[in-house]
Amino acid sequence: MREQLQELLQSIHLDKSESVITNQLLELSISLITQSDYDSEYFIIKYFSGILDYSEAEAQWQTPKEYTLVLARILFCMQVIGLEYSLPSAERDTMNVQGSSAPHIRLNQFRSKWLVEDEPTPFNTLHKLLNYELTAAKDGVGFHWIRIDAAEKWLYYKREKLDISQLKKFQYMILRKAEEVL
Repeated sequence: MREQLQELLQSIHLDKSESVITNQLLELSISLITQSDYDSEYFIIKYFSGILDYSEAEAQWQTPKEYTLVLARILFCMQVIGLEYSLPSAERDTMNVQGSSAPHIRLNQFRSKWLVEDEPTPFNTLHKLLNYELTAAKDGVGFHWIRIDAAEKWLYYKREKLDISQLKKFQYMILRKAEEVL
């Protein structure tokens, strides 16, 4: 996997053709999706999805309602990449519909091994986590749009970070301008 990543980086730096880079990216993505829990290498998608759960802007873990969307997007991408790998778009029109290499058989073979629950795959881990997050989010309250940090220096509105002292100056300036107009 490390070699694939290095080849991809070299291709990008050497300005190779878009099709070469796309193929290398597809191969790297497939190798990430088809990692087994029992592989000696790091389970990269699992760790990466854990990092995505932390919101650096808010300096806290995301709520299940927010994180569920991230997991759903990753799982959807895994399914689309699996489709492209099993049935390359360049070959779809000329594929043989009969026999052991029929499109639906190739797609089902990939899906039944790598995109199902209860198998030692990244998809299984993320899908179970998504199910847990959906259950946790179901009973959760709505989003907290406004939050102030413990030091009372920053106000967070949605995902925006505002300096409270600047906000106070802004309010004072608006008030002065309104008094001048009146």
